[in-house]
Amino acid sequence: MYHTFVHILDTFTNVTTLKNAMKPNGESIERQYGQSLFKPVPISRTCKDAGVPDAYCACFIPRHVPLNDSYLIIAAKHAVDRINSFIPKICHSVELDTIVSGGMMEKKTDLEITYIIAFRTNPGNFIFEANVDYFPKENTFATNDNILRMDKINAQHTHCLTSAIGERFCYCL
Repeated sequence: MYHTFVHILDTFTNVTTLKNAMKPNGESIERQYGQSLFKPVPISRTCKDAGVPDAYCACFIPRHVPLNDSYLIIAAKHAVDRINSFIPKICHSVELDTIVSGGMMEKKTDLEITYIIAFRTNPGNFIFEANVDYFPKENTFATNDNILRMDKINAQHTHCLTSAIGERFCYCL
């Protein structure tokens, strides 16, 4: 919308002072993404060009993966390990209980596969969703830090915490 408003102002008023946002100290912030709605979208535009994370990119359509797929299981375990790296020491570490659903997106240009996994952990019976990238050439996995908690956070599980940090993952000892 920003670029559309700038386009309108440029077209009708010759005012170009809104080209960049301003920081409180008066420095301008260059706009990296976006374009006016009045300009055609280039055919070659990618999600990366638009600043859209791969997880939300419509160019990569996920396809279903069977829950017993060995790579899906490895990816889910990798996500659980990543969760355990976030957990404060006053919380139980979690283990993979079951995989609820799984999908994958292949990015042919990057030689990368992203697994989208919903899984349940114990203790706590928490449900998470994570995106785990698999790089076949190196045979390595990398979990996106934006792991989503899909069920309600119960205060009984997080009573040991003094701040909201970690409450998404914590099951108090």
